[in-house]
Amino acid sequence: MDKCAFTLRCARKGVKAGALHGIMAADLLNGLADMLKRLLCIALLASGAMPLHASGQAAASGAAIYHALEPAFVVNLQEGRRLRFMQVKVQVMTRDKKVVDALLEHGPAVRDAMIMLLAHQSAEAMRSTSGREALRGEALSALQEVLARQAHREGGIEAVYFTDYVIQ
Repeated sequence: MDKCAFTLRCARKGVKAGALHGIMAADLLNGLADMLKRLLCIALLASGAMPLHASGQAAASGAAIYHALEPAFVVNLQEGRRLRFMQVKVQVMTRDKKVVDALLEHGPAVRDAMIMLLAHQSAEAMRSTSGREALRGEALSALQEVLARQAHREGGIEAVYFTDYVIQ
């Protein structure tokens, strides 16, 4: 908005001329803040820090819902001739309560997918950070596949977290 239009708008509202500079500064700051928010969103999308859904839309801005897959998963790991045990507590993050409901409804399929995935890991791979990160990605894919197959829900789970992790 140019200065003349702004002055006319303020005059109609009864704003005194001396207050115009403060109002113009406030309007400029609000406009700058909006522009910075848009730029930040673009930067986050470009960097991958703000996930996109399959539709290409930004993830819902609702509050994150964390759901623990209980009880903890315990599987055998083979390490040469030695047998090891791995216990992992897993939580998933979603923004949709219906996803949590689907995880509960299809609990046996969810647990089976996770146990099969965990049991195929090697103890050596699970000791490395990169191995655990790869497993976390595979777990996310496996859980999304179970929801797609059993509950006919695409996506919905945004992240998988290992909240407790022990190998003996």
